[in-house]
Amino acid sequence: MPLKSKYSPLSKPSFENIYHAFTSLAPREQLIATIGGILLIVLVIILPLSMVSGKVSKLKKNLTRSQAKLNEVMVKVADFKQLQAEITTLEKQYGRGVSSMTSTIESIVTKAGLQSTIEVLKEKPQVTSDRFIERPVELKMKNVTLKLLIELIHGIESYPTALLRVRNLQIKPRYSNRSFIDVTMDVANIQLQKESEG
Repeated sequence: MPLKSKYSPLSKPSFENIYHAFTSLAPREQLIATIGGILLIVLVIILPLSMVSGKVSKLKKNLTRSQAKLNEVMVKVADFKQLQAEITTLEKQYGRGVSSMTSTIESIVTKAGLQSTIEVLKEKPQVTSDRFIERPVELKMKNVTLKLLIELIHGIESYPTALLRVRNLQIKPRYSNRSFIDVTMDVANIQLQKESEG
């Protein structure tokens, strides 16, 4: 049986064996082996690392896009919650009514210091739409100053326990004294219809 040479191809590879085999090659073969070794390193190490790096970069871009979309969703959710809260507030406000519109308006007018100017205060027919009920009253006043009228309208439309709105406001200056005006308006209590009423 033939003996194995110390540097036989059948012997176990080691740095010493590889180095000896490399140095025993001709210069041209060493150059080819060097180039081959570099290509092998590129294929085995650098190319996979480059591919992994590309995948990581792509994943980062996808993560950035996903984060942006998540932020958009979160903003929309916050907007939706705010809108829901506003709708709930409006529903509560629209849902409240007053027991007597004439008494309520008379109280607001009195608070504005205009009780003595009332000429007509009477209820008008209720107006019903698909979702709302309007309970209007007609209010006529004489000898009112513009300043007190503005305060009265503010008092009506900022009424705290029901939604009141001024409709069909008509103003006529008095010929005897231009500092005073005659006022005609409708004031409506607007309520959201209950489902049972629809």
